[in-house]
Amino acid sequence: MGLSKKSKSNNRRERKEKAQRSQGSNSYRNENNGFPFASFAKTLRTLRLKRLFEQPHVFKKYIMRTNILKFWITLIFFLSLNLIAKSQDSTKFVVSTNYYKDLSDTYGGGSLCTGEFFIIRSWYGGCISYGHFQSQSPFNFKVIVDEINETVQVPFKEMAIMQTGAISGFLRPVQKEWINFDILFGFVIGKAKSLIFKNLDFDYSFTEHKFIYLYQDYQLIKTSHLGYQFGFNVTFYPTKKVGLQVNSRLMDLSNGGTFFFVGGGLCFRL
Repeated sequence: MGLSKKSKSNNRRERKEKAQRSQGSNSYRNENNGFPFASFAKTLRTLRLKRLFEQPHVFKKYIMRTNILKFWITLIFFLSLNLIAKSQDSTKFVVSTNYYKDLSDTYGGGSLCTGEFFIIRSWYGGCISYGHFQSQSPFNFKVIVDEINETVQVPFKEMAIMQTGAISGFLRPVQKEWINFDILFGFVIGKAKSLIFKNLDFDYSFTEHKFIYLYQDYQLIKTSHLGYQFGFNVTFYPTKKVGLQVNSRLMDLSNGGTFFFVGGGLCFRL
């Protein structure tokens, strides 16, 4: 038996309504079940934009923050390209000798002589250094003589000698044909010998104002230290192979104090 045109039309209408209901339920399911936070994120984004436009100062702050972020991303990108390009350069070697003055009061001043060997790979590198530090600090030891109520000043000189070895890395943000600037950081090992005042025995003539007998006793102290250093090198090259350096080092040693060295010297490209 064949179906009538009316029944066929009803069947087509039912199938069409069923397909529309199925499509609607799938769309709702994809929007809410498949992505449960989509509607919430959309609402939150709308509220944020509305808040930005309703408050001009907040909007300006938002624009400024976005521009600063874009600037730093662009700067880091171009610096990365520059560093990658520089990293293809060959390895170079430099030796230097420097003389420093200690501006700290750890040992009452002093001087440091160093020799350094640099391995340079364009914008970065490492160095090994050996140094000899020496300090001699004079001072007056005051002794009060109760019998005559006078003070006697006894001159003393304390001495410290220390050998240092350091392994450091550095970055070179400025590199030209005639000038280089390095930022240096690394680890330091030091072995020190110090002569420290221990005891005093004397006989002083107040009529002649001089020592008749003076005995100064010192104690030798040996210590080892481990620490770190941070500093910079500025190198000028008046010639292609020989350069002049101006350097600074901040050195902190465990149980050894903090030193601040400023000095300079010569360096030679190998």
